[in-house]
Amino acid sequence: MSHEKDVMATRPLVWGTAVSLLILVLAWAVPTAMEGWLEANVASLREEPIEMPAGRSLPAGPRLQVNPDRDIERLRAAEKAHLASYAWVDPTAGVVRIPIQRAMQMVAAGQVPAVGDGPAAGDEPAAGQKPATGQNSRKGDIP
Repeated sequence: MSHEKDVMATRPLVWGTAVSLLILVLAWAVPTAMEGWLEANVASLREEPIEMPAGRSLPAGPRLQVNPDRDIERLRAAEKAHLASYAWVDPTAGVVRIPIQRAMQMVAAGQVPAVGDGPAAGDEPAAGQKPATGQNSRKGDIP
């Protein structure tokens, strides 16, 4: 009578387990190493734009952004600096730009004159004139 053995051969079991573990380790290690390598190389490419060879001009048409995240950060920083600074808009007309926080305080206090030849902030209106409410003023037009 023929029957199956009660003991399984251990050599194929050990080799199968070892190969399976090796495949699992490689399946984790290779993508992890490639991710680190790609992050290092892509970061270096983003920092330095590619230089055009001497004698060649830039092609016409739309340009691609090398690093859009950095570009939007620079734009927002410039806008923030613009909103938080004093500057002349039109020196001959006496129009200045003031920080947005100060402008909001002045509007809340009713100190913003209307556009045109109105009294300055804090001045009393002339006889027959209504006090300036700032409803007609535009951003940047505060004299």
